[in-house]
Amino acid sequence: MDFETLEDVPERDSIINTFISDFLSNLDENEEQVRESFSDEMLPPWFYKFIISFLTNLEFDNEEAKDHFYKILAHRKDISLEHRKIDIRIAALDYFMNVANILKNPIFIEYGLFEKIYTYSKEDPKTRLYNPRFFKEFVQKEIIRADRYQQKFSIILLDLDNFKNINDCEGHLYGDEVLIRFSDILKDHVRGEDIVSRFGGDEFSILLPQTGRIGARAIAERLREKIHREFSADERIKSSGGITFSAGIATYPFDATDYSSLIDIADKALYRSKFLGKDTIYDRLEQDLHSKNRNGNEHRKHPRFRLKQNQLLRLLNTPELVRISSRIANISNGGLLLECHGTIADDLKSRPLGLVLNKLGTKDIENLDLSGKVVRINQDESRIKFYIAIEFDEEISPEAWELIEKLGETIVD
Repeated sequence: MDFETLEDVPERDSIINTFISDFLSNLDENEEQVRESFSDEMLPPWFYKFIISFLTNLEFDNEEAKDHFYKILAHRKDISLEHRKIDIRIAALDYFMNVANILKNPIFIEYGLFEKIYTYSKEDPKTRLYNPRFFKEFVQKEIIRADRYQQKFSIILLDLDNFKNINDCEGHLYGDEVLIRFSDILKDHVRGEDIVSRFGGDEFSILLPQTGRIGARAIAERLREKIHREFSADERIKSSGGITFSAGIATYPFDATDYSSLIDIADKALYRSKFLGKDTIYDRLEQDLHSKNRNGNEHRKHPRFRLKQNQLLRLLNTPELVRISSRIANISNGGLLLECHGTIADDLKSRPLGLVLNKLGTKDIENLDLSGKVVRINQDESRIKFYIAIEFDEEISPEAWELIEKLGETIVD
């Protein structure tokens, strides 16, 4: 088994448990043979710790666990009968009870039943999503992984709008059906590496590894569209005020660097989204945008961002249009504003544009597939400098946003 590939797999513990169970079931060698068969170089640093924990649920550091493991093998050899080999589990039990004097009152349980209990302990029984305790463990592991690889991740807290009305009008059994349908949509429309949890009542949480603020917003927006589509035709729900969700986003390490603080910031953002009228997604950077709006600036459908690394982007059109080198003044999920130098054709607004971005920050990239139409041209009197506002044909994908955010170093505009 390639243990390194399991480092960031959510079901890592279960996979390793199965492997170790098979390993112990076929462990027929004595201490000397096992030492010859295994070397520390070929094993992960937690291997013996995991074995002892699997056998007894006792916790040791790996060196202590390794010492106990080989003492168990030696003990098994000592107590083995002439015509019957003692199982490693029995040897471990006798060793920890009668030699190491660590176990006092052990309880026997079949491994299959233990697996079921373990599964139930990490799941919310109603929705089959992860429960808050396991969500916290996943986030804490993600903090360690993000620090190790200098990466970021985001948390989304979601709260159903009008859910109390559904319970009051249609009853709690139907309310449970709504919760299960909502949970299934979340599970089915996030990425494979994302972790979805029922956080409590009608509140849910999503862990998005290697995802920044913009990517998290794009995923939340996509989920919001799916929820609208799922519940808009349900007359029972419509009569109770409809089902939408409000959401708050927190991003590591920019908003906070520990679990409790991340949840607190996401929760405050969620509260703010409720205050703004529900069916809203909010994060810390939104505060700046709303401050600008309160000071008289126009309301924007999509938050706009500047790139710390100013990028040049080429406008490509039909062959008779001269290529124009342009600097991205700002960019949003729905379009961008270009600052250009030169002259432009009077009929530019009627032409479809292909946009080619070859470089972000200091890194060359594969061309991002962007296309759109000109919606506004502002030109100064000299006709030397002008701005082109472009509306994209389709919103930028979460993957493309991740690239722009990471390499272009986006900041709120």
